[in-house]
Amino acid sequence: MVTDGLSKAVLSRAAAGAGGRRWNSTDQTVDEAKEYQRFKDEEAAYENDIKTKILDASLHFVIPNGWSKESLALGEVCFKKGEIAF
Repeated sequence: MVTDGLSKAVLSRAAAGAGGRRWNSTDQTVDEAKEYQRFKDEEAAYENDIKTKILDASLHFVIPNGWSKESLALGEVCFKKGEIAF
């Protein structure tokens, strides 16, 4: 039967160590997924930090302008210039 030949081929590969390479490849894929998730988490934290700093810089402009696009734009300008307005 064809399946008997296939089973023997699979078993002989496993005995020769092909199965070990599969685990390494799977482990590598798991490591790559963890690394990608860590990168995405760091990226999200960085973006959140920038947004928070822009909002903090915008607070100075909220009293005269309210929470408007203008206040946020002025806060962003201050943030980019390194002038946090408090």
